[in-house]
Amino acid sequence: MWGIPYWDTDSTSNGSELDINAVPSSIDQIDSRIIIGVGQLGIQSWQIESFDTDPIFHYSIDLIGTVQSVKLIDENNLYVSSGSYGAFYIPLDEMEVDSANNVINHDVIIHFAEGLTVDHISVEGNIAALSLGTKGIALYDVTNPSQPIEKGIFDIGYVYKTQFWGEKLLVCSREGLQIITIEQ
Repeated sequence: MWGIPYWDTDSTSNGSELDINAVPSSIDQIDSRIIIGVGQLGIQSWQIESFDTDPIFHYSIDLIGTVQSVKLIDENNLYVSSGSYGAFYIPLDEMEVDSANNVINHDVIIHFAEGLTVDHISVEGNIAALSLGTKGIALYDVTNPSQPIEKGIFDIGYVYKTQFWGEKLLVCSREGLQIITIEQ
């Protein structure tokens, strides 16, 4: 018989879930770091040491807009798509946190793609591909993540999500699956 066990460190109960005090909109994980997008509340950073213990809440970051997707590049570098408010690059290792687990140094967060509605973001190497819905995709050079450089907006149809696959970009669009080569 198949089943789905709940995360539960209390052996007296039949299962439970972690209360994150928000409705999650996206999630990404690398090694022991978990980032949860929580819509209009921004993001939450969690750490997981083992499946025998609950994840540890580190902090939340309130961002403008509504978080659509989160993309960890490694444990310290995060990209966030924020709907009609563009995208963000967040150097997680530079976050300073107060006693209430709120980030107090928002000035290190880089806001880019302002004026664009970004539904999803994929990053591979020095390229960020932003899914723009009806406008297609936007490509950014993120060689220096703190200074993303727009390389163009490409109208390839209505784009929902992208994923890098080697040297190619897989695009889920209203028109179907597209496989794109990006020339630099």
